[in-house]
Amino acid sequence: MSQPGKKGRAPLFITLGALPMALVVLSIIFRFHSGPFWIWHHVDPSYFYLLNGLMLGMGETPADVFHPGTPVHTLVAFILRLGSPFASGDELARLVLQEPESFLKRISTIILFMNFAGLFYLGLSAFRAFEGALLPALVAQTRPFFTMFILKQAYQVKPEPFLLLAASLLGALLFKAIERRETGLGRLPIAFGVVVGFGTASKLLFAPLAVVPLFILGLRKETGVYVLSGLIAFLFFLLPAFGNWDVSLSYFTRMAAGSGAYGSGAATVVDLASYPANLLKVFAGKLLFDLVLLCSLAALVLRWKQGLERSLSWRALEGLVLAQLLLALLVAKHPIAYYMLAAVSLTGIQAALLLVLGEGLFGKPSWWRPAWMAALILIGMSRIISFLSDDSERLEWRRYAMALGTGPYESCTQVYFDFASHPPYALYMGDMMAGWRFAPLLAEMYPAKNQVFMNFFTKEPRRWSEKIDLQAEIAKRPCTVLRGAWEHQMRAYLAEHAPAAKITSQCAAGQEQLLTIGVEANCWTQDPDPKMRDKALMKPLSGMN
Repeated sequence: MSQPGKKGRAPLFITLGALPMALVVLSIIFRFHSGPFWIWHHVDPSYFYLLNGLMLGMGETPADVFHPGTPVHTLVAFILRLGSPFASGDELARLVLQEPESFLKRISTIILFMNFAGLFYLGLSAFRAFEGALLPALVAQTRPFFTMFILKQAYQVKPEPFLLLAASLLGALLFKAIERRETGLGRLPIAFGVVVGFGTASKLLFAPLAVVPLFILGLRKETGVYVLSGLIAFLFFLLPAFGNWDVSLSYFTRMAAGSGAYGSGAATVVDLASYPANLLKVFAGKLLFDLVLLCSLAALVLRWKQGLERSLSWRALEGLVLAQLLLALLVAKHPIAYYMLAAVSLTGIQAALLLVLGEGLFGKPSWWRPAWMAALILIGMSRIISFLSDDSERLEWRRYAMALGTGPYESCTQVYFDFASHPPYALYMGDMMAGWRFAPLLAEMYPAKNQVFMNFFTKEPRRWSEKIDLQAEIAKRPCTVLRGAWEHQMRAYLAEHAPAAKITSQCAAGQEQLLTIGVEANCWTQDPDPKMRDKALMKPLSGMN
């Protein structure tokens, strides 16, 4: 294939950089309008990874190894140490805990540009694989935009952006294999193994994608090299968390055997009564993903009926479809939309293959590529509308969370439940997932004489390192205010552990609730937007006992 000359590279690179830059810009807009990372819908798990990455940066083993998520911990530790290479562990901890938001934004931005590079490389690889055709390359790069939950996850400090990056690299290697169809795969089996090991170490939900390279690697030796390099890469990326390997193994064993969420329920792997409905939920609300998957299945059937050669491109499409179906079967145990991120991230790669392979199926009709261009324009317009709608929702969440505060209740006992929008509570949640590693230092840096932090996982009210008797704490002061996102659990816990306490009034602000005891709720601690004041989402509700 002829490569573009130096004069042609700049326009090509600008074109292939457009969609990756759109990912960065739209994600930053989402991040800005969504508010700080301590807000209720950000805390889990960005603060978890910040404090566990801090542990690693201090030379300690991370405590939160449940994804496993080790590559995220490693990146966080590297960035923290890069800024303070000679600081002692205590000095580094103080720096991070003093300004956690600035560090999270810095890490988030670096993750976004890592995905920029991955998406650009994907487009360039597709361009080269299909002999300089630009349209398939752009189609491949649409993968982050097939569902809005990818954009919502892309900027956060968590494993999902790493899955997005790993899927980009996997797709780029597929296109590289197609480009080398006549010259041999070379070291691609090793590269496939490294990418799959990286993605799986980031989150085990990437593991079904490990079947994709098997459809490309035809020879037994190449398959063996791939499997061995994948295993070595997986273990390598897990090395920083090796001290807690038994915790990870126990958790994943329980997850595999349990039929319910997070390993709960009977040890029957799946709940057969709910599994069919859960499987349907996995595909619900993902119109473009479902459409491309169905078209892929139809194309594979047509290829078989027409007796066309099973080329590398067709084999790649087979592997992508199988990986998506396997992941859907896995996620159906506990169907949460963004758990399908790795599968949805393959959709643009699939679509690029369908674009090229479809010409062979239908005899290269003149309308084929113009139809694809028209479809891309329509999809782009729909994505803009969806983005504006979702961005407006995030902005509204932020305004409500910032307006609903506990400032007027300085003399009251303040109890924060999952997931209250409160900076010290975010640090408490991160510290909980760090095994209470920083509780003494947090107690020194953020004295909380009248604040109590509660998490329904541990069911243990604390004030940093100090365990609290909730009933006694409520009795100490003339009033109490409780804030959290799960009203039913808050009321149930209060009824069980402080039955004498009677709720006086309540404010509802979007997903968050403010319950008061012994004092009337003041809903607005900041003057909100006039349009918000007229909405029913936030209003005092008295007599709610």
